[in-house]
Amino acid sequence: MQEPWSNLAARGEYAAAIGSEALPAGMPSEFATSFLADAESQLLNFTGRYVEAHRAISPNLFESEISSESPERTWLDLNTIDELTAVDAFDYIRSAVSGRQIVIINESHQMGQHRAVMSELLPILREEGFTHFGMEALSEVAETAWQSNGAPIQELGFYFNDPLMTNVLVTADALNFDWFAYEVRGEQRLDCSERQCSRSDRIEHRETAQAQNIFDRVFATNPEARVVLYVGLRHLDEARGMSEDGLGNNWMAAVLAELTGLDPLTIDQVSGSGVGPDEVVQSARAIHHQLNIDVPSVLIDQSGHVVEPPQARWDADIVLFSPIEWEVALGERPGWMQSLSGRMPIAIDISSLDQRPIVVQAFRLPKTERALAVDQYAILDGEAVEQVDLILAPGQYAIEVQMPGESHTLLDFLEVTGD
Repeated sequence: MQEPWSNLAARGEYAAAIGSEALPAGMPSEFATSFLADAESQLLNFTGRYVEAHRAISPNLFESEISSESPERTWLDLNTIDELTAVDAFDYIRSAVSGRQIVIINESHQMGQHRAVMSELLPILREEGFTHFGMEALSEVAETAWQSNGAPIQELGFYFNDPLMTNVLVTADALNFDWFAYEVRGEQRLDCSERQCSRSDRIEHRETAQAQNIFDRVFATNPEARVVLYVGLRHLDEARGMSEDGLGNNWMAAVLAELTGLDPLTIDQVSGSGVGPDEVVQSARAIHHQLNIDVPSVLIDQSGHVVEPPQARWDADIVLFSPIEWEVALGERPGWMQSLSGRMPIAIDISSLDQRPIVVQAFRLPKTERALAVDQYAILDGEAVEQVDLILAPGQYAIEVQMPGESHTLLDFLEVTGD
């Protein structure tokens, strides 16, 4: 009997997860469509198909027509986009963090590109004096698991199935950040066994617990610490009170600001990617087309103010716009990935493999038990390709190939020299 994709992916069995339409036990049928749509975007992201994953979660972004006839459906005035100036995001953020103790950066959980940007930002933030790095995605046992194995392994957390998420943590560790998990622990979960808990109750409980965990881990004993937090979506929302959708706006960033008395610098990567409601999609698509964003950027208006996300969505200080790639040839990788610091595309010959789907993976040598791949790429049903590019830093690797229910070694030793 086929297992749900999430169970298979959690074990690193990506080829078997592709195409799974099984639902978790007890899941109501009305959630099937959203569960399977999430499966498509997550698996594409986990297996290196980053452009397709972006298209899966934001299909309207990839339409050709941009309408300015309905200004209420846009976040910015599309007729004044040419008055905005795009400046290098890394340079801007380096200046903006001066005097700040907390920086919060969000991501869409289906976009590896956001994780690549986070990896590029970490050295800058370390140079600017930041010492601690908290990741929402880390599991409760992540720190112990890392210490026991000395390498990234599956126990780190579900989203580390994307090698670019693993690279964020590897980068933070190499830079000597004091990194930590702060997600709600088992004993902190809201008990709804004897009362009806609303969605707003659950959100506020989780956000409060996350903020308290960060405070207890860092600021309770080191009030002068400088902390970087990497979160999903709305956890960076600084607003208090009720949002337009009726949910309590006591999100982690707002609660942490209250606990510490500090104003965080909040950086929204999601809106600039065109992921979200229609006004975000319309505006982001127009911005990318008209301004030709080719490096991570922030936008400055004629008054010198930086573009912020739409207030109706969430309250944050900066929107970061990363380049959007509309098409990438089969077997090749996005340009932003090929430009990752210290990495290069390495062609892997798969002409002898005709089974589909397959996932081609690179593991650092020596390979540890339950190791996470450094890079991986899926070839799906019906796709004919004789080589794929894996994006690797100098080092020694084993190249493996997953097929549904099995895997084998394609190359037991590959050395990347950087020459």
